[in-house]
Amino acid sequence: MYCGDDVEAVVGDVGTSLSKFGLAGEDTPKLVLPSIVGLRPPSTKNSKDDVSAASAVLGDLWHRKDLEVARPIEACAVSNWDALENIWSYAFERLHVDAKSHPVITSAASCFANDALHNAASRDGEKYLEMMFECFQVPAFYMAKDAVLDSFAFGRSVALIAEIGAGASRVVPVYDGYALERPAQYSSVGCNQLSEYLEHLVVTSKPETMTVRPRGTFSRKLNQQTGMLETIPLSEEFTTPPAMPASYLKFLKADLFRDMREATCIMSEIPLEEHQDSPMHGQKALSPEPLPLEITEQQYELPDGQTVVLGKERYAVPEFLLHPKNFGGAVVKNEQHAAAAAKVMAKGLHRMLYDAVHLCDADLRRDMLTNIILCGGGSLTPGITERLHAELTRMMPSTFKVRFTTISKIERQFSVFIGGSILASLGSFQQLWVSKREFDEVGAHALCADRFN
Repeated sequence: MYCGDDVEAVVGDVGTSLSKFGLAGEDTPKLVLPSIVGLRPPSTKNSKDDVSAASAVLGDLWHRKDLEVARPIEACAVSNWDALENIWSYAFERLHVDAKSHPVITSAASCFANDALHNAASRDGEKYLEMMFECFQVPAFYMAKDAVLDSFAFGRSVALIAEIGAGASRVVPVYDGYALERPAQYSSVGCNQLSEYLEHLVVTSKPETMTVRPRGTFSRKLNQQTGMLETIPLSEEFTTPPAMPASYLKFLKADLFRDMREATCIMSEIPLEEHQDSPMHGQKALSPEPLPLEITEQQYELPDGQTVVLGKERYAVPEFLLHPKNFGGAVVKNEQHAAAAAKVMAKGLHRMLYDAVHLCDADLRRDMLTNIILCGGGSLTPGITERLHAELTRMMPSTFKVRFTTISKIERQFSVFIGGSILASLGSFQQLWVSKREFDEVGAHALCADRFN
């Protein structure tokens, strides 16, 4: 047992896309940075004055075209422990705290419905303990399920957490501070897959051939005769420029389509025409005759000055969250997306909510339906709450009321951090810390099995 009343705990949430860090008791994280690490390639020169002498570059300094890009988290599991260690080390430095003097609380993914990821999360917990106690020598450590932290963020003892993250989507019922394992739902569809689908639509669906150039892959030069800026590709074949690693180019393209998706995409109020199936047995129809969707076009200017006009694509991309099977069938034609499409589960987010509720005990179902919390970066898509409410209301009997908790954008994006900040500040929580002494006496495997599973 460790009592950390005297010292503020460090709260960290390392996600697939963003990492958030701060101190317990804070409303928002002090430090938010991309969950990527720039790795310096082998250098032929031995220059002590060169910034590239560092083996890993994070934060503002990582925007350099000669760096390989490594991600610590992929699909809710740790994929690169060196990168994860670098991010935590950078966080302690930027927060101006001594890791040896501050307990640390972090989040663990609630991937109960996927056995492989659940087992991987258990192994990750053991390595996390070893990293914190052996590498950073923290006095105490704790890992909490992200769904539980989401419920703490909004003061709910009973909640149905629907989180749309960058690498996956999860629906987890929480009761009295515990994430319920049996009803939990998991889908490999997340914001990254939505961005990939948007890329697929932009590149293949337009009548004219369009070359999408991320920043750093071209230069702009003023034409003296016309007075117009001309785009000059750094490579005639538009492949990776010699000084730019492939992983960096991949990140640039993913970031471009992420920004395009966030700026233009919107969830339609009704299903797209190809998804307007007849209602299942016991379900209510949306309307006697489904109305056609009114398409509103929006322009997006690419970094090289080209303009993309998005019409139906704006609505088709978020629809993937509700109809992933159709997306997989379309994208599997593109070889580069074949692996991702093979992992797609043919269960929409509304169906995940429905199944999670029905797998709960009968006396919990009404409370779950009236305390639905939609969070994660994907929940910021305009119209998604209203659409999910309509779909779930149609699927449930009329005697059940569906209510989504009203949440601000900041709370949606940082809910896991906020929950960890609240939890670590509670006096009743201090007895739950895992101390360095316990780690030395019991070991990582036994501690994870007893405390974190």
